[in-house]
Amino acid sequence: MFQRDYFMRMIEQMTQSIGQVVGLRDRKEHLQALAIVDELLDREFRLNSRLIDSLTDQELVGMLTTGGVLDHGSLQGIARLLREKGEIYEEQGDPEASYAALLKSLHLFLYGALEDAEPATAEPREEIDKLQTLLRAYELPEETKRLLLQWEESERHLDRAENLLHELLEDGQMKVQEAESFYLRLLAMPADQLASGRLSLDEVREAYEELQRQGVPHGES
Repeated sequence: MFQRDYFMRMIEQMTQSIGQVVGLRDRKEHLQALAIVDELLDREFRLNSRLIDSLTDQELVGMLTTGGVLDHGSLQGIARLLREKGEIYEEQGDPEASYAALLKSLHLFLYGALEDAEPATAEPREEIDKLQTLLRAYELPEETKRLLLQWEESERHLDRAENLLHELLEDGQMKVQEAESFYLRLLAMPADQLASGRLSLDEVREAYEELQRQGVPHGES
C-alpha cells in the first residue's frame, strides 16, 4: 500500500510539474523550465543534474537497484525528466547537452523495458519511439544500437532489428557469428511471425547464407 501511494503521489507531482515545464517552454522561459526539472529530480529522487551527468547509465541503474530489484518507477521518472531536459537544451541551441540528456534517457528506458517493466511514471514504448525520433539526426554509439537491437527484436520489429544489425556489421562492431545467431533465431520463427515483423522466410534464409559465406576463412570451401 505504501509503495502504491508513493507512486501515485510521484505520478501526480510529475504530471503537474511537467505541465508547468511545457508551459514555460512554450513561452521560451527555458531557465525556469530547467529549474523545475532539477527541483523535481532532487525532491523525488535525491539526485541533482551534476551527479546524473557524472554517472554512467550502469551506475545510475545500480543506484536504483536494491537486492537485485530495479526500481522501475524511479527509473522511468528520471528518464522522462532527462528527455524533457534534452528537449529544453535543443530549444536553447545547445545540441551537445541535448544529445547527452536524450541519449541517457533512451538508455534508461531501454534498460527498464528489456526487463519487461510495466509502465509506472512513464510509458516506455512511447518514450523509446519518441527518443529515437529526437535522436534521428545523430549517429548513435555501438552501445545504443545494441540495446535498440535487443529491444526491436523483443518487440518483433524484425526489420528494424535487422537494419541495426547491418549497421553494426558494416561498422565492424559485430562479428559474423553473432549476426548468424540472430538469423538462426529468426529461422526458428513461424513464417507468419516473420511476416508480421516485415521479413520473409526467403529473405532471412538468403541473409543467413550470405553471412555463412562471409564467415568461411580464406582458402576454404
